[in-house]
Parts: sequence; C-alpha cells; structure tokens
Amino acid sequence: MRHWLTVLFAAAVLPLSGFTLLDGTVDGSMPLRRQAVALALKNGRKISVRKVSAAEAVAALKQKKATAVVLESQDIPKDFPFEKHPFAVLAAAVYVNANNTCTNLSRQELVELLTSPRPSWKSITGNRVDIHIYGLSPKAQGYGVFSRLLKKEMQIKSPVYRTGSTNNVIQLCGGNPVALGIALFSPEGNEMSRPIAIDGIAPTFENLGQGRYPLMTTHVLVCPKENLPEIKELLDSLKTPAFLELLDQSEMLPL
Repeated sequence: MRHWLTVLFAAAVLPLSGFTLLDGTVDGSMPLRRQAVALALKNGRKISVRKVSAAEAVAALKQKKATAVVLESQDIPKDFPFEKHPFAVLAAAVYVNANNTCTNLSRQELVELLTSPRPSWKSITGNRVDIHIYGLSPKAQGYGVFSRLLKKEMQIKSPVYRTGSTNNVIQLCGGNPVALGIALFSPEGNEMSRPIAIDGIAPTFENLGQGRYPLMTTHVLVCPKENLPEIKELLDSLKTPAFLELLDQSEMLPL
C-alpha cells in the first residue's frame, strides 16, 4: 500500500503533459488510477493523475486539458460528445440473517429505522424485537457510501455497532437473527445472511449491470472519440486479471 501511495503521489505532481487522467468520482476510482499509473510506468510514459470534482473533470475534458476522466454515470452531462466506457459498480447493501422473513425495505423505511432511537422489527416483520444494527467504522473501506447513495437527509439516532469491513458486517448478521447490516455489496455473501431488495429491487448482477438497483453508482471512463494509443491500451487492460484484482480489493464489481 505504501508503495502505491508513493507512486500515485509522484504521478500527481507531474506537469500536465503526456497522459492526464482526472478522477471526478466522489469516493475516488482508485483501481483505474492504479492501472493507468502501472501502464505508464511500464511503458516509460509521463502521466498526471489527479482527484478533482466532477464539474472540474467535465470542464477539463471539454477544454482538452485532460486525456481522459473518470466520472460517476449520474455526473455525465446529457449529450456529452465523448465516448463513455462503464467499467465498474460501487454498491451498498442491507443485510439480514438468513432466517429473517424480511426480503425488502424501501429507502424511506430505512430512514425511519435509522432515525429511531430504538428501531424494532415489529413494523417490518411483525416480530416484537429490537433491531441490532451493524455498520462500517469510519476507517473501513466503503464508510459513508451507503448514506450518500441513499440520497436521503437524515440524522442517525439508532445505536449502530461499527466494525472494520463488509465481511465483518455479513458475518455478524449471520450470527444474529435480529440483525440489520449496512455495508458494501459483496457477491461472496454468507449462507447465514443475505442482502435484501431495496425499493423492490434486489442487488443481483443483472440489476447492477443495468443500473436499476437504487444503492449503486457506476464508474465510467470518459474520453475523446479519437482514442489515443494510451487510452486504447488502458481500455484493453480493464478486463485483465490484474485490474479485476484491483477492483476486488476496492470492493467494486466489474462490468
């Protein structure tokens, strides 16, 4: 990790010449940035990689101040005259114990549960027991993603037991019949716990791939239609085992 931070910092301070990649995603598209830097180092090319706002990334591409940019799909302007290459999904999920009869929650129901000082399963399943909520700690990968993708203003009042990873949340839900877990979506899962549908839409690969699941965002590489060799090389590398491993480390799903 320290090696990659050094490489990325070195890339970020290079002058805006050669290949310039701007990351306009909210949480940062680290897998793509790492892949671009690795390819540049391998081929002895200069590269500048910077984290910017979505608006700055859009403006830079329009003004030809960037070779390519990474954006979330909802931040790409309509009729944007550039090629769009979706490559990964970042999704949040709500987990319950496998024996829980709850199969779906609306976003409004989630807000009501999380803003209740003492949330109960009574209004959801009829079971008169308190809900034990598990979530990610501030230092965990994916912390804050759920709240952002929920797109609801709220002040969490429910007691939340916070843990260090999505896998921990899944394991805890598997061992607690009254648990409700909030973390990133993981395809690996656990036979003792499962993700539920949100607003009637389950986090299946089909729904994620088609952008239907409510708690997701798609990362898109946006570039000029006249692909430079460097861009084509980067695009070709997005299906390689090395890049898929980078996505997995960031708990993102390939498209």
